[in-house]
Amino acid sequence: MKKQVTKSKLQNLLKEKVLDFKYLDPGYPNSNWVWHIKTQRGKYILKIIGYFKKYKKGCFWKGLNYLFGWNPIKELTYQESLSTLLNKLGKMRLPKILKYDVSNSLFGAPYMLVEKINGKTVSEEDFNLNDNLNYQFGYYIGRIHTKKYSCFGNVSQSQKYKINEFPQRFADTLIELANHNWGKDTIIMKLMSQYINRAKDIIAPKQFAPIMLDIGAPQFLINNNQIAALIDFDSYVIGPIDLEISAIELGLKKGGLFKKGYIDANGSFPAISNNRNIYRFFLYLLYKAPWKLEDCLNAPLLFN
Repeated sequence: MKKQVTKSKLQNLLKEKVLDFKYLDPGYPNSNWVWHIKTQRGKYILKIIGYFKKYKKGCFWKGLNYLFGWNPIKELTYQESLSTLLNKLGKMRLPKILKYDVSNSLFGAPYMLVEKINGKTVSEEDFNLNDNLNYQFGYYIGRIHTKKYSCFGNVSQSQKYKINEFPQRFADTLIELANHNWGKDTIIMKLMSQYINRAKDIIAPKQFAPIMLDIGAPQFLINNNQIAALIDFDSYVIGPIDLEISAIELGLKKGGLFKKGYIDANGSFPAISNNRNIYRFFLYLLYKAPWKLEDCLNAPLLFN
């Protein structure tokens, strides 16, 4: 994919002289390829979307597709509207989307061109241990969760499901993920019948909100000890609030200031104890996590 990005193609895209461009290696497995571009007029970020080819195979994208009707073409064409919504709700800067194309004509895959925002990414560890960033993270999530929906599905709402459909779709998604990606894992397969039954009996949430199940340090830019922008938001769906909080709990080292920020923005904090265990099992399958299942299920309880 890197060979598809050339100076001449970029100049054809931007209609201006390109002075420099370089690939940005995130340092971890990623579904996209990202370039920083410098021209005579300014700086840009080009993101070539890799999950278009992976979403029916990889655990994460497949899970979003099966449970929420997440579709890469629908979501990419809705990114500008989603950016406006998240900016309004979360009081968070997001990069302005300048161009996008869902065809494979220019770079061999769909792409999105956005403005370059000043800031830097920080490691998960540095992010999690920074009290100020933890509070701001919680405040942002709390603000986003004030937007309520009476159905769940993808953010474009081209695919949406009734509240009472959630338990069965959740159970079916567990089955799909297990059979597709975990069939050789004897520990997972032995636990499936237990968790499928629990999924079918789960009490469906009364309301849903925009959630992002892989949100964390890599998705934010930091500037002067402040969260400057959310730069990666293409996996947003409309789903259960306590599912996202359960996912965030797995990534944080401490939860006090995140929770305070959330409550300051939202007024209350969701209870997650009832569904925490089954959500952790689901997230383990969704992430195809490299750690042990028992470590995931028994991770510290930050939000009691």
